[in-house]
Amino acid sequence: MPEGDARQRPIGMPPNLLGTLYDMEFKSFLGEGAVKFLYWLTVILASLIAAVYLVGAIFTGNPILIVIAIILVPTLYILELVYARVVLEAITVVFRMSGDIRAILTASAAGAPPAGGWPAGGGGAAAPQYPQSPEYPQSPEYPQSPEYPQYPPGPDYGAG
Repeated sequence: MPEGDARQRPIGMPPNLLGTLYDMEFKSFLGEGAVKFLYWLTVILASLIAAVYLVGAIFTGNPILIVIAIILVPTLYILELVYARVVLEAITVVFRMSGDIRAILTASAAGAPPAGGWPAGGGGAAAPQYPQSPEYPQSPEYPQSPEYPQYPPGPDYGAG
């Protein structure tokens, strides 16, 4: 959309599915709605597959196969749902991190903290400066902690 277009969607406003699919600048994501849909699809398909295997085992009439199916099908069904849930939750975390990072960048560009405040330990605090000594030089970009000094060049102490 051209700059200043009245149809331009505000940041954070979810677009429709077709609009997202044709967003060539990747300003909007399918996001959590797609993840919810994929999880429901996984639950429905896994349930149907488990039911077909269980009913199929019962119709064989083989008692050993029925017992194995009664034990194995629900176990594999639950494992499949757990796996799908963990994978989709990881994807959701990435989407949420993207939103948080965007809020932090937007707020820092405006010079104000984000709505929830800066994260603990963050906010652009300067790195601690430790005293320098000629024996343990340090780079100004990467200060070394006194607990883990930067050793001067010398023989390889770990080689044996």
